[in-house]
Amino acid sequence: MYVGVNGRPFLHPEPGGAIQTGIKITQELSNLDNVSIDLYGHECIGSQFDVNNIHSDYFLRRSQLFGLFWEQIALPNIVSDKIDVLFCPNGNNPYYYNKVPKVTYIHDILGYLGYSSDHYTKIQQFRVPRIARNSDTIITVAEFSKSEVVSKVGVDSSKVEVIHNGSDKIY
Repeated sequence: MYVGVNGRPFLHPEPGGAIQTGIKITQELSNLDNVSIDLYGHECIGSQFDVNNIHSDYFLRRSQLFGLFWEQIALPNIVSDKIDVLFCPNGNNPYYYNKVPKVTYIHDILGYLGYSSDHYTKIQQFRVPRIARNSDTIITVAEFSKSEVVSKVGVDSSKVEVIHNGSDKIY
């Protein structure tokens, strides 16, 4: 199976739990024998993963703001036709990309619900419904998070899967 990964969220200089989980899922996917990973994002993220295929086309600036535009404009145009699914960690996916199924990891919707700065809340209230609508499957970490995605964002419950966070091998 060929999995494309939107690595744009991995640029964050101080990744919180949701981004760290996306990194860990990507690392574990790359360790599977029957999975080949194509990583899309700025070339600097390649050092975090054991993958051969890093696509950084048009990712000209290492910034979150530029990355948001890249994710919506460039990413849909550079994703390889050979991938079977596009994994989009940290609730980030291209709104208008429909070549292959998209699995989006939405840890929670706290920003969407207003538990962040006013600026970030407005951004999330714009983005989350579009991201959810354009995802084929949404992964979240708990039944509570699933219930909020379903009731507050209006996503059909059959589209949301709960996959609990695991523990790192050091524990």
